[in-house]
Amino acid sequence: MSHFVEVKTEYKDQKCLALALKEIFGNVEVCEQPKALLGWHGDDRSKLVSDNPNYAPACHLIVRRKFIGSASNDIGFRHSGDGKWSAYISAFDKTDNSVRIGQIAQQYAKQVTIKTAKIKGYSVQEEKLKDGQVKLTLSKWGQS
Repeated sequence: MSHFVEVKTEYKDQKCLALALKEIFGNVEVCEQPKALLGWHGDDRSKLVSDNPNYAPACHLIVRRKFIGSASNDIGFRHSGDGKWSAYISAFDKTDNSVRIGQIAQQYAKQVTIKTAKIKGYSVQEEKLKDGQVKLTLSKWGQS
């Protein structure tokens, strides 16, 4: 079994985090009531005792293993009492999917930027550059 670790994050906006996860993994499950994370054998990790290293609590945002890889576990995000989100990811998936895990912060920042710009009345155009970077162009008509 892969040990799950809790990773404290600075993410605060559920919608932006869900959009970022969907962008990276292609699918995310948004749960009003937290649901169990499953291990690579389909075992419910929330049924283990909490001091077991394979334990993972039920989560509000879940990327199911079928969208990560055949030998993977689910990846989850749980809303904590301080207004932020904690990520729950197995040691295997943290290593095996390190590039995609690293992209979450980048995609989250992009989603927050787009949301904030639109609230302030800007239109946003996104361009994916050949080197993989993303260019956001913000424009606002009627500014003097």
